[in-house]
Amino acid sequence: MPETVFLSASLWRRLAAMVYDSLLMFAVLIVIGATMLPFTRGLGMNQNDFIFKLYLFGAIFLFLGWFWTHGGQTLGMRAWKIRLVQNDGSPVSWRHALIYYLVSLPMWGFIIFAIVVNAGIYPTPHAIAQTPHSLLYGLALIWFLFDHMPNNWRQKVAKIKMVQVK
Repeated sequence: MPETVFLSASLWRRLAAMVYDSLLMFAVLIVIGATMLPFTRGLGMNQNDFIFKLYLFGAIFLFLGWFWTHGGQTLGMRAWKIRLVQNDGSPVSWRHALIYYLVSLPMWGFIIFAIVVNAGIYPTPHAIAQTPHSLLYGLALIWFLFDHMPNNWRQKVAKIKMVQVK
């Protein structure tokens, strides 16, 4: 039997799906954050609260992981006709989804850090504050572009690939 050949999803499709999914994720995070209000007497959560951050990271993983393990596509991936599959073409397991999620966090953390520093949301150490923001964005963009090439290190570690579907 001939081996199935998968066409890797293009960078543009991945970017479009990420924009779409980030809007959905933002809405999910608002709802998830609001669920904590009864426990804080309506005051909101402290942004430095480790448990709250863990709660948000877990909720994001459950959101993404459910889509990845049930058809391999988030709503954005479905709209842009891309799918996450294991290297042999089989559906993504929860184990593979967790590995992919965890190895993706440093890249997203760096990108979010660059945005936060540029926006002046958090006080930053002097050396970082003096770094040209265009350099931070440039490094984040370079990391993002290289990391979203077909068969990148995150996909190698998780033993999955993002493919284009018909």
